[in-house]
Amino acid sequence: MAFTPVAPARSAGLCRTQAASCSGRPLRLPTLAGRSLSAAGRPTTSPTGRSVPTMQHAESSAPAAPSSYLPGTTTLWVDASSAAITEDNAVAEVAVALEAEHRLTVGERARTVVHVCRTGTLCTSSVKHGGVPFGSHVDYVLDSVGRPVMLLAVDAAHSKNLTESNRVSLYAQPQESSGQGGCRATLVGRLAPLAVSADGADQAAEEEEVAELVEAYTERHPHAAKALTYPDRFNFFRMSVEDVYFVGGFGVTATWVPPELYSNASADPLAFDAPAMVSTTNKRQQKELRSMCRVFLGVTDAETVTMMALDRLGVDLRVVTTAGATSEFRVAFRETVTCRFDAQSALVKALQESWEKENGFANAWEEETPRVVVKYYGRA
Repeated sequence: MAFTPVAPARSAGLCRTQAASCSGRPLRLPTLAGRSLSAAGRPTTSPTGRSVPTMQHAESSAPAAPSSYLPGTTTLWVDASSAAITEDNAVAEVAVALEAEHRLTVGERARTVVHVCRTGTLCTSSVKHGGVPFGSHVDYVLDSVGRPVMLLAVDAAHSKNLTESNRVSLYAQPQESSGQGGCRATLVGRLAPLAVSADGADQAAEEEEVAELVEAYTERHPHAAKALTYPDRFNFFRMSVEDVYFVGGFGVTATWVPPELYSNASADPLAFDAPAMVSTTNKRQQKELRSMCRVFLGVTDAETVTMMALDRLGVDLRVVTTAGATSEFRVAFRETVTCRFDAQSALVKALQESWEKENGFANAWEEETPRVVVKYYGRA
């Protein structure tokens, strides 16, 4: 995917048409926080009549008010970082509400990480070493509520450890986001044989589920087909999920996630496409990312700008200023995104918008709803 700036007479209509026609639906106009709040903490007035606090956002990236429009723009900029929402006030409520609306929940992010991975590190309690955590590589697939299913050899060290304790953890981190800067998740629970335990109608449903999981496992891990020809040497296990720990990257989100939030979540539809799109954008669109940084974030002294993540709701940008301050922002999409083509269209439109606004064509975007930007992390 490459972006080439063109004149707004062509580009504005082209971008809007592509974004809408890609998914076959009208453009999604998000609910935006503004001046007066509804009972749900959402805006009740239009952008043209705004009376939010004026943000004096200096070019040196000085601290800003938690919620306002960037001077001279239609970008709704809110600060939802921990330092900005300590006070109990309406502005802080707006920032928190907007972050929740335009970023994936931690449950969705953790579920996406575990969904993308095909393998992980299973930690069991070592029999040989008196319960010391023992890590080993395992392949897995997930059932409908995110519980890992894995095929284990009966003579493997982890299988022997399970005879003493079935309490385990599973660590997962996508290869595309390896290292401390990448997202990762740890599931905590217990391993039990994958078996049918119900009677009657429930038994038939469980048998069907088990058969589907075995089929899904062999499709994702073809080597398992040969292992299954030795049923006395390999067994399927399913892991319960009693707790989840999610890390969003170096120095940002690191939190325990309620297991029900993980189990009820769905993986982001861009889970498998996003890593390549992020990598390509960082390599080929640095000039455009810096333009987005200046126009949407109000930061003009950026030393580095890196796209950290992309999902159906928008993109995350990490900005390090010349003074060494690090911040992370969510730049939200206006459009409904359900597939790679939707995401490419929405991203190109955002890049086009920042270029046009910076090159004297801001009037081409006057009829659009404000683009939401959420600052969710900041460190001097």
